[in-house]
Amino acid sequence: MEDINLHKKIGLLEEKLTGKNNKIHDLELRVTKLENSLWRIANPVAAFQDDANKEGTKLDGHMALSMSDDANMLKQWANSALHS
Repeated sequence: MEDINLHKKIGLLEEKLTGKNNKIHDLELRVTKLENSLWRIANPVAAFQDDANKEGTKLDGHMALSMSDDANMLKQWANSALHS
């Protein structure tokens, strides 16, 4: 009888641990996304260059510099990161 209760308790603890590990994994993913977003906000021209490279296009340097000074755009990036 004690063995059955012990096995049940072990099973319940394993379920809790699995749930906590999943939550930790989700939080790690969230932190990574937020770090990436902060990097983009701190380095908008480099972010534009990365985007252009991924799309196989050429970056318009003048436009990138102009957009990097746009506080509203940077604010939108921050809000997007916080609400995604």
